[in-house]
Amino acid sequence: MPAKNNPEEAAPEAAGAPNTGESHVETVNLTDTVAGDVYATLARIAQSRVENVSCEEAEVRESLLINLETESFEGQNSALISVRSEQAELKNSMAGFVSAENASLENAQAVAVYAGSAELGDGSSALIVARNVQASAIRTGVLLAGSVEGPVETYLDTPRAVLAGLTAGVATGIVLLVGSLLSRRWRR
Repeated sequence: MPAKNNPEEAAPEAAGAPNTGESHVETVNLTDTVAGDVYATLARIAQSRVENVSCEEAEVRESLLINLETESFEGQNSALISVRSEQAELKNSMAGFVSAENASLENAQAVAVYAGSAELGDGSSALIVARNVQASAIRTGVLLAGSVEGPVETYLDTPRAVLAGLTAGVATGIVLLVGSLLSRRWRR
């Protein structure tokens, strides 16, 4: 695909340099590009596929990212496999794993969200683990949270998760006890 990059950038295969004391690119603008690793202060990525992005701030539009590590992230209409960020904001996007101090998902889907504070609107996730969750409407498989504000549809919330764990533990214990008693009887 043709690359439409600004002059401040390095080659798309390794835009910028890893944080090893080598030269560091201030801004990387990638449009309609396939890139391997991107290291920068600010990364603007549109209609591109990038494997690894490490930067202070990332703006992503209509792109696929495999691994993103940043302090501040804003993604729209994108697909991401792994996001690690202090501030993460996803709109109309899909993500595998989101780990952030503050995560905001609006009309977005995620497999797992791990956050200090999560703000969710009209989205869904298989697993949400957060200290605080604010939601206008969220559907999740498992919710483990210290406090929840707003309507949340869950298959398994914190009290039910504890009950399910206890039930599974008791059931496993009974099966092992019965198995042990039966094996003693057969030995005689």
